[in-house]
Amino acid sequence: MRRRLGTWSLVLGLSACGPGSDEPASVAPPPEGAGRSGAPPGTPGTPPGMPGTPGTPPGTPGTPGTPGSPGTPGTPPGTPGTPGTPGTPGSPGTPGDDAPAEPSGSAPGFVPGPDDVPPTHFEGREIASTMSHLGASWLVRSNRDAEEDTTLLHRTLALKPGQTACDVGAGNGYHTVRMARAVGPTGRVLAVDVQPRMLELLRERVQAAGLDNVETIEGRPGDPRLPAGACDLILLVDVYHELAWPEPMLAAFRRALAPHGRLALVEFRARDPSVPIKPLHTMTKAQVERELRPRGFVRVEAFDGLPWQHLLFYGRDDGRDDGHDDAPGPTPPAPPSRDRAP
Repeated sequence: MRRRLGTWSLVLGLSACGPGSDEPASVAPPPEGAGRSGAPPGTPGTPPGMPGTPGTPPGTPGTPGTPGSPGTPGTPPGTPGTPGTPGTPGSPGTPGDDAPAEPSGSAPGFVPGPDDVPPTHFEGREIASTMSHLGASWLVRSNRDAEEDTTLLHRTLALKPGQTACDVGAGNGYHTVRMARAVGPTGRVLAVDVQPRMLELLRERVQAAGLDNVETIEGRPGDPRLPAGACDLILLVDVYHELAWPEPMLAAFRRALAPHGRLALVEFRARDPSVPIKPLHTMTKAQVERELRPRGFVRVEAFDGLPWQHLLFYGRDDGRDDGHDDAPGPTPPAPPSRDRAP
């Protein structure tokens, strides 16, 4: 049994723009000989007491120098640059060149990782949230067969002993147990769920039923981890509309189908007032066709005898390459005239 634990300057020129340095005032040096006597001492022989002729009076002090003109102030700080014109926004919905690429899941072989953000819509449809294991008791409610006629559902699936059937979104095993009994001890059922607690509840249910032909697989949101070419039937009951990554999951289902294998989708009918389910958890046949046909599937049967749900069977369209070739495939058979709702 395979198990796996655990499951987006402005630069101002201030440094060189301060006021210029003032030049120091220029002062003339004092004239030569200021304060000295200009005549020689008195002539010898002149009677004492006769002073010599006084020298020339001290020179006129020099004119004070004209103070230097104050330095011209530096150029004022630069004018702030004109703000750049805002870039033209891109077209709505188109990420900018530097935006991280949003995973689309459309490339062949794409398997989303734990850091990839799943889409919110697919082919115009809002993707519903997965039901928690806390609501598991609703899946095994006592009146479920009366409401949904699950006995008729499994009779229509027409599983045979020895086949390999895959229950994707198996929850706590309501459908798994019925499928295991249908394929018998020579067959096997691969029960896939992304919630470990759901798989624990499923194993308890299988053990209580005394079955040993069920293998549990802890899938990932974008990868059911099914073996290639192994499944005679892949069943999703009220699960497909909750797949977080429809694109890579459909590619994985297509790879997992045996050559004549079938993918069976059971979905509550949309636009039917008798169906007591929120619209987010319903689908039309046209919406299912829009999502599966371009991805390598062809509808082979539509059963409309269930009280509330569509039962749609799809096979591989082998005229296409792994669900990513846009070339038209063969025309699917017309749905039965007993179609009750779109």
